[in-house]
Amino acid sequence: MILNLKKVSLRVFGVLFAAFLCFIIWPEKAYTPYEVTPEFRAAALAFNIPALPNDWEDHKLTATDGTQIYWGQTGNRKEAKATYIMVPGYTASMSMRGDQVTMLRARGYHVVGMDLRGQGRSERYRAEHPEKMWVDDFSIYADDVRLLIEELDLPNDLPVLLSGSSFGGGVVTRAAGDFDLGIDGLFVLAPAYRPRTEPVSYSTVYGAARMLRVLGKAKHFFVQQDVWQPRAKDLSQASSCSSYPARLNIGDALFVRDPAQRVGGATVQFSAEIIENADIISAPDYTAKMTLPITMIAAENDMAIDNAHTQGVCTGGFPNCKLVIIPGTGHCLTLENDNVLNKIWDEADALLARII
Repeated sequence: MILNLKKVSLRVFGVLFAAFLCFIIWPEKAYTPYEVTPEFRAAALAFNIPALPNDWEDHKLTATDGTQIYWGQTGNRKEAKATYIMVPGYTASMSMRGDQVTMLRARGYHVVGMDLRGQGRSERYRAEHPEKMWVDDFSIYADDVRLLIEELDLPNDLPVLLSGSSFGGGVVTRAAGDFDLGIDGLFVLAPAYRPRTEPVSYSTVYGAARMLRVLGKAKHFFVQQDVWQPRAKDLSQASSCSSYPARLNIGDALFVRDPAQRVGGATVQFSAEIIENADIISAPDYTAKMTLPITMIAAENDMAIDNAHTQGVCTGGFPNCKLVIIPGTGHCLTLENDNVLNKIWDEADALLARII
């Protein structure tokens, strides 16, 4: 009996070891973009994607490592009351933000926006797999923001608000904490200070990402992640992220029309970096040094980030932070209806009033 058990144990060990070896040597899956149905394509082509304002100017910035970063600005800097720098969240680009730029411009802002590296019209890390996000270290995103602000060469008498949504909120917070940007206020919308990972614990997800990175799988998609697919089969559908399909589904419609802008799920490397960045910018010694005026807009029903933790960074970490929670909203605050967006822009005006 003992001998038989030993044989079984050896067989089990052999199977597990073989599976482990297969995992180690298993090649990265080749890039195959998702093909939508003819019906979905027709709906995407008919979907309204608001254009950027007529005075919008396209630019390119060369980052420290040579990466080409897309950015743009409205042409009203001379008569504007302030500059509002917009950094969209994960998978998003300025091509999806035409209506928001128009609304802010109508309020008197000189609007600047950038596509983070690997997204939108900015350069992709790997031409052979353009949908995969990659950054060696999260601080590189912050450095890109620094370079953009230096490129703007704004007059000293024009107040500057730096704003980021979700992943972009994590980026602008890191930029404001790492560098003396010369900005006057930070305006973050549902910032990614700690992602929600239920039903798996935060530490387990981080541990898995670190382990996979050590095992040489950094360029692989993380668990349950893959190339872009539409959020829903019907572009008229809302979700827990936003109740307003007309904005929520702009990204899917754009990715059908312009596949070059597609971004897929998170890679192992990106997952590890965004978690590490969240820990850095949430640390008490980091938040305590950020004394500039900050406004944090939070969604009441955020399913993407840990609201308690993120809001705690504002109320108990940043010395000069105002927390605003918008009732009935999900994580995609900037993809909500005009009523919600106007509440958000009202708070941008209130932040500007605190500054001047």
